[in-house]
Amino acid sequence: MASFTIERTGLPVLQFNGEELVDLAGCDPDGSTGGRVHDVSVYRTEDGEFIVEISYRSPHSSEVSDDYVEAVESTAEIEEILSLYDPTERMDRSLFGQHESNRVQVIADALTRRYDQQVARVIDSFETAQTLEA
Repeated sequence: MASFTIERTGLPVLQFNGEELVDLAGCDPDGSTGGRVHDVSVYRTEDGEFIVEISYRSPHSSEVSDDYVEAVESTAEIEEILSLYDPTERMDRSLFGQHESNRVQVIADALTRRYDQQVARVIDSFETAQTLEA
């Protein structure tokens, strides 16, 4: 088992022993989210708990990076945590002018679509692992 140290927004650093099960780094290859990305990781601790980490990163100084971390006991709870997270919450809509509401929506939609694709990949990886174990 490896040792992990995870930063958490507004909380002390989390340290645990376990294994990393999923690590999906976000990207913005076409610039449709203005450089905003989410990194999603899932770990299993040596005690059998799962740690879900969602990190929001933005190149815009008014959009604070966020490291959301939650401990859960089952793979079903992993899906629940990922689906309850709002990927557009940290977007600073004041970066856009009054007449750019359409642009804000386009970026928010692209950010949500990319995050949803990451969530689907996480869920698929757990379904595949469960099928292989059966």
